[in-house]
Amino acid sequence: MVLSGVAGLAWAILDDRERYRMLKYVYVSPSDFLVVLLGRGVARLGVGSAGALITLVIGVLVLGVPFDPARVDWPVLIVATVLGLLSIVALGLLMAAVCLQTRQESWSYPDAFAGALYLVAGAVFPLAVLPTPIQAVGLAMPLTWWIEAMRRALDPANPSAIGGDGSLFQSLTGQVVPGTAEVLIALLVTGAVVTLAAAGVFRLSSRRAKEQGLLDRTTGS
Repeated sequence: MVLSGVAGLAWAILDDRERYRMLKYVYVSPSDFLVVLLGRGVARLGVGSAGALITLVIGVLVLGVPFDPARVDWPVLIVATVLGLLSIVALGLLMAAVCLQTRQESWSYPDAFAGALYLVAGAVFPLAVLPTPIQAVGLAMPLTWWIEAMRRALDPANPSAIGGDGSLFQSLTGQVVPGTAEVLIALLVTGAVVTLAAAGVFRLSSRRAKEQGLLDRTTGS
């Protein structure tokens, strides 16, 4: 789901520019270019979400993965899902802005960016085992807080991937791990910052792409 959301908008740019040669016509159409792109990105995110849901259902019903609906913190789950999906779309918009400017091997950039996010977001390793500069990047990413919130909502007993003895989070806040309310607040704040930044960067990128004639350029990759 994260890959579909983050890379979906960039793939929409690359499909229209290099495969179908239609990007410049979409850009000058009466509809706002950003709105059209967001619509296509949300559609790809929906496809990715359906795949994630099917995986969870098969895991519970077929593979016997333990799941107790009574242990789920449903309000936290709903809030985290909404904020997380918005943040994923914002990251996808940022990646789309980059792909408007790139020249070589553009098709590989969305996958590389999404893969790097898994490393710094605590999805694979707890942040405490990463170098301090990488921990700082992770704490600034809304994806980190979204994963943490989803884990807590599904099972409050899950260990935290944020904080820990000697971690950057502990040195900054004096707490070993954040509370649930702090996780949601951090998700809201980082998501808002990334959304505003992504919107600004995309507007600048699309304006430059128009001025430099990049809307009909192909990378040959």
